[in-house]
Amino acid sequence: MVDEELYFKTILRRKNAAKARIYRKSVIDDKKSKRLKTALKENGTFDKRRGNDSTALRIPLSELSPNILNDGRGIANVEVSRQLHSSLKTKPSTNNNIRSKRISSRNITKLGVNLSKRFDNTFAATTSNQDPIPELQLNELFASDSGDDNMNDESDGYSSATNSSFDEDEMSNGTNAMETFEITSGGYYDIGDPVIECQYCGANMWYSERKNKCRHASNPKFSMCCGSGKVQLPLLKPAPKVLQHLLFDNESCESKNFQQQIRMYNVMFAFTSPGAKVDNRLNNGRCPPNFRIQGQSCHRIGSMLPMPGQNPRFAQLYVYDTENEIENKMHGFRSKSGVDVNIVRKLSEMLYEHNVHAQSFRMARDKLCEEGVSDLKLRLISERRNDGRIYNQPTVSEVAALIVGDVDTAEKRDIIVQKQCGELQRIDEYHTSYLGYQYPLLFPYGEDGYRPNVRHRDKGTNIRHFTDITQSEQNNKDIPWKEATKRNRLTIREWLAFRIQSRSNEAHTLLRSRRLYQQFLVDGFTMMESERLRWLRNNQSKLRVGKYHNLNEYNSNGETHGSNTGKRVVLPSSYVGSRRYMNQLYFDGMEICSYVGFPDLFITFTCNPNWPEIQRLLGYVHLKASDRPDIISRVFKMKFDELLSDLTKKSLLGKVLAYMYTIEFQKRGLPHAHILIFLHPSNKYPTPSDIDRIISAEIPDQDTNEELYNLVKTHMIHGPCGFANRSSPCMKDGKCSKYFPKQFQPETIVDQDGFPVYRRRDNGHTVFKNGIQVDNRNVVPYNAKLLTKYQAHINMEWCNQSTSIKYLFKYINKGYDRITAAIVPYDDGTSNQPQNIDEIKQYIDCRYISPSEASWRIFSFPIHGRKPAVERLYFHCEGQNSQIASILKHNLTYSKFVSKFVYVKKKREWKPRQKGYTIGRLIWVPPTTGELYYLRLMLTHVKGPRSYNDIKTVNNVKYDTFQDACFAMGFIGDDREFIAAIKEANHWGSGQYLRLLFVHMLLSGNINRPRHVWSKTCHLLADGILYAQQRIANNRGIIFPIL
Repeated sequence: MVDEELYFKTILRRKNAAKARIYRKSVIDDKKSKRLKTALKENGTFDKRRGNDSTALRIPLSELSPNILNDGRGIANVEVSRQLHSSLKTKPSTNNNIRSKRISSRNITKLGVNLSKRFDNTFAATTSNQDPIPELQLNELFASDSGDDNMNDESDGYSSATNSSFDEDEMSNGTNAMETFEITSGGYYDIGDPVIECQYCGANMWYSERKNKCRHASNPKFSMCCGSGKVQLPLLKPAPKVLQHLLFDNESCESKNFQQQIRMYNVMFAFTSPGAKVDNRLNNGRCPPNFRIQGQSCHRIGSMLPMPGQNPRFAQLYVYDTENEIENKMHGFRSKSGVDVNIVRKLSEMLYEHNVHAQSFRMARDKLCEEGVSDLKLRLISERRNDGRIYNQPTVSEVAALIVGDVDTAEKRDIIVQKQCGELQRIDEYHTSYLGYQYPLLFPYGEDGYRPNVRHRDKGTNIRHFTDITQSEQNNKDIPWKEATKRNRLTIREWLAFRIQSRSNEAHTLLRSRRLYQQFLVDGFTMMESERLRWLRNNQSKLRVGKYHNLNEYNSNGETHGSNTGKRVVLPSSYVGSRRYMNQLYFDGMEICSYVGFPDLFITFTCNPNWPEIQRLLGYVHLKASDRPDIISRVFKMKFDELLSDLTKKSLLGKVLAYMYTIEFQKRGLPHAHILIFLHPSNKYPTPSDIDRIISAEIPDQDTNEELYNLVKTHMIHGPCGFANRSSPCMKDGKCSKYFPKQFQPETIVDQDGFPVYRRRDNGHTVFKNGIQVDNRNVVPYNAKLLTKYQAHINMEWCNQSTSIKYLFKYINKGYDRITAAIVPYDDGTSNQPQNIDEIKQYIDCRYISPSEASWRIFSFPIHGRKPAVERLYFHCEGQNSQIASILKHNLTYSKFVSKFVYVKKKREWKPRQKGYTIGRLIWVPPTTGELYYLRLMLTHVKGPRSYNDIKTVNNVKYDTFQDACFAMGFIGDDREFIAAIKEANHWGSGQYLRLLFVHMLLSGNINRPRHVWSKTCHLLADGILYAQQRIANNRGIIFPIL
């Protein structure tokens, strides 16, 4: 309790200091703005209608007021817990370590922007003989510049842009858009502590998590916790004293035992059994414990009494043989070495005293003990009649009811527990006590979990939900009320995001539950996914699944057989994380590549659980980073946003034309990002000497750069593996799967496959890793500036070669971690019974979920982002409600239309694009789709058609079919359409896919000269065979003759 009081006092002190710091900064910004306006007026360049005109920024320094020239860039800061920071060798921001963002006017692009010319003005002075980018020093690391805004794919819920650190409006507002961040003396980027309190719900937030439009407000707003006040829920009250002692006391042996075995104690008192396959392969002591499940999670409950000859389990322990309840609870575990009988007894007494669910089952036990009761049932009630925004602690009569005889009435989600039967019932995820039954130690009072049909916070007049209004009130027209719509009801994601926030006036029972908290996060995310997947399953007609008939006929994954295709349950590409979603991202990436060229840099950024921000926050409460996966996700998100800003806006490695990234999660649970960077032509690194300027694969000199030496030793050494450590996770069949240790290399070269071989000189620099001495051969390529600023594993690779592009895009869009084998029904080929294909079930059965991933998705953080935007353009044959005829009224092809015009949803019309750039991508279809394929060929060439007849018209001659029109255009003939299809698929398809496509062409019987098609495409069809054979033989030296 003493530690908790000290923690709250520290949070309050930090909160007051942060508010004072923000207020003083806003005052200084106002003074600086007034000084600038005064100086501009003195020079006669200030326009009242436009405010700070962009031309005013070009005034010579000699003409500016001396007050402006002498104005310091530092911002006064308040002292914040110096002793706490000094213990971790970090310190809060001061006047000398805060840098401000340099402001430049936004480049308003014209129609038809050429991406390669966007920075021509910036690099007008750069010639081919000059070095486009000088070698950056550490003091140039944080030089900033304005740029275009980040574009992310948004998941369900609040937009990811609301939590981003980039602001579109403020970046175009001139001098008011100043970004500040904290840099410690060693160059490390420290985001500070979560000392800002949400003005609506009181959640402790980082200042970097504020909404964009409250950029420098003294009282910022946040959407991640409560949606800027939309979500209103009652706070959790402090746990009973017994549970407080076990959770918060870190000195007694009893509490330490409870904290270590908290999941086991929770299972003892749970009312429902968890139905999930837990993956414990990585919990081998070599990494932090991680709760990871595979497949679907569900909760089940049995009867009140066990069947004859069986031991009582879960809820039955509250009813059957309660005199020996403690022994029965411990009897259900094979290993009782870590279980303390006194703790079990104390927890049992606590729940009977405070938990309404335990009291309801005790009520059923008392009724069963009475004579004359033969047919007794227990009804577990789901519905609540009170306001879920205010009340969450029900009474015994509200959660359960005893029924003697037949059940007359029951709600849809109510559970009827029989007296004695051998069947288990699955509890609906929407049941109000779904989480309370499974986690009695997290909700010791039996608090309600998620409740459907709970309204958002009322804004304005008396708005009431329809279900909360009685019939008499509905008939009374004098009472103002409004029926709730879909958009103002609380969702499971919103409930979870609100509940896992830390607040000074709310109990931390949930947040301090360690490994049980990991299980709660994973369980909560499966609830959230079940809600969405259930809607997709029940609304297949709205998804227009009939349009997927071509996919049923042509599926490259071997999931269907043409002779026995049955009903298909489709998981569409709009569902984040599905196979179609990741495939569409891959196609989008290849389309960006076709417009701006090959990517130049491939960066992998991995979260560091030992970041000082995480250790400072969790050190007070004696928690480890693995105990708070939500903190790991939030800190990584802020660090990643800053890294992306460094690369794209501040041009740390050069001006960026395009980029794309994907967020994934390691098997041990940590998030990491894969980033592809497309650089401006004047900023590329074409030669080995250029590559050495930004990428290093060597251990620095300890005497001249000790800090970088220690960072490389901690974060950028692979293994050690091989003969020194055969138990390393990278070891496969006695060899390292990552081909470490590498060979010494005096100079950087690019091999025949397009992969760089970095310089690794035998200069005698070594480090000791896990007691083993390693040299430059075990160094993962890195960038010194990024490593110094972020102090995490940041692998940087050069990748500007065409031969490796497809595999690179396929790698970053491979999707979530899945199992590679599954049990499927046996089909001997003799049965003609149609087989149903359930893509939703396939997705659920093969996925893995970790706590960090669950937290990331609960907060609605994006898992993918790209720039420029890619608009997917769909098309249909005539008579299938196509929009082609309604928009192609200009001299443009279908794919070029979105680059010139933008669709306004409110007015439902297209308007000329004023700024930004969007790439249009026609959805690819195989040649086996017939007329649809030929329609796509025509759409890539015909400009400004107003109808389908215009598309079929060639040289003023209207043809009957699109195939005839393609033949008149010269697109088909002499099997050229098949050669063109293979070459087009080569831009995004792997070699295996191309070979499968060629086989389907042969089986279709439409190729007139197969040998001719083979001779024209054999070099494409052989792509990937050499690499596969090298992987099989684990020998990179195998070389095949050139075809």
